[in-house]
Amino acid sequence: MPTTSNYAKRIEYALSQLNDWFDRKEYLNICKGISTAIASRDIKQLLKDGLIESKGSGRMMKYRKKSSA
Repeated sequence: MPTTSNYAKRIEYALSQLNDWFDRKEYLNICKGISTAIASRDIKQLLKDGLIESKGSGRMMKYRKKSSA
């Protein structure tokens, strides 16, 4: 696994590992060594960049990679 301090490498690795709907906790399990705050910022940036989509709200929020279609 790449070093967790490099955002680009961290999200590249995470997105290669995540295949279906996931939550922040699953993201944290893949990107070991980061705080929940960093995981939240990563997910927020991924949404902003259009790389993932979301469904639900609050504690039930789930995310997945956008299809390349």
